[in-house]
Amino acid sequence: SAIEFRTFERIRATAYNNIGAFHFTKGNTDSALYFIRKALSVHKGIDNVPGIADALNNIGVICGMRGEYKEQERCLREALALYRSRSDRSHEAAASNNIATCFSDMSMPDSAFFYWQRALDVYSSLNDREGVANAHLNIGGGLRETGNPLEALAHLSISEQIYDSLAVKGSLARV
Repeated sequence: SAIEFRTFERIRATAYNNIGAFHFTKGNTDSALYFIRKALSVHKGIDNVPGIADALNNIGVICGMRGEYKEQERCLREALALYRSRSDRSHEAAASNNIATCFSDMSMPDSAFFYWQRALDVYSSLNDREGVANAHLNIGGGLRETGNPLEALAHLSISEQIYDSLAVKGSLARV
C-alpha cells in the first residue's frame, strides 16, 4: 500500500541519514555528504517536507565545514523556507543560527547579526531559554570578532547567566 511504501522510504532515508551522521562523526565529510544526499533524494521522492528540510540543513552545515559557503547558504536558506512553511519555529531558529554562522564565516557580519537576531527573537517567542542563551553567545562572539568588546561582554554575560540558571556546564567557550 501507499502508506507502507512511504513508511519504508522514510525508514530508508533515516538509515542513510544515520550512516551519514556516523561518517560525519569520523570526520569523513565526503561520505557524510554522499549518504545525507541519498537521504535527501529519498525524502524528495515521497515529498517528505520535514525530512527534506532536515537533510538540507545537515548538508548545509557540512558544506560550511568544508568551506563551500555558497552551497551552504543555498541549502540553509532552502531548509529555512521549508521550516517556515511548516511553522516549525524551533527548527526555524536553528536554521537561522546556521545561516548566521555561514555569513560570519564569509566575513559578512551584518548579515550574520541579522540572522542571529532572528534566531534570538524566535527562541524568545518559544521561551526556549537554552536557545536564547545560545543566541546571545553567538551574538557576543560575533561582536567580539568585529571589535565591539563592551557589547560582546553584555551578550556573553546574559548567556552565562542563563546557562548558569539552567545548570548547563561547559556550554560557554571562555572568551
